[in-house]
Amino acid sequence: MRAKTEEKATTLRITNQFHSKGGMAYDLKCEGVRLTLLVTARTRNEDPGEWHIEARGTRSAEEVAVISEWGSTRGDALRAVARSWADAVQTQALRVFDWEAVASMLSSVRAL
Repeated sequence: MRAKTEEKATTLRITNQFHSKGGMAYDLKCEGVRLTLLVTARTRNEDPGEWHIEARGTRSAEEVAVISEWGSTRGDALRAVARSWADAVQTQALRVFDWEAVASMLSSVRAL
């Protein structure tokens, strides 16, 4: 039973999904670290892409990091978030995520 509990704690999983701000929000958790993604479609002509993804993750108990990117598809927007997040890992003390696993998880629930 303990092995299943440990596996659950270290495996990326979606813990919640809900409608938010005109889009869908997905709470993901891995190794006790939470990542929230808000996926929304273009709402204004001046928006720089068709899809927008905002990623929120905790740096510490008091600080939340936010990375926001646009893309022509939801997958493109997620890849842009992943690149920006990776670029900011060292300078903003962000937690490292396996963005391919995140994309796979989102694809499994048809979010991408």
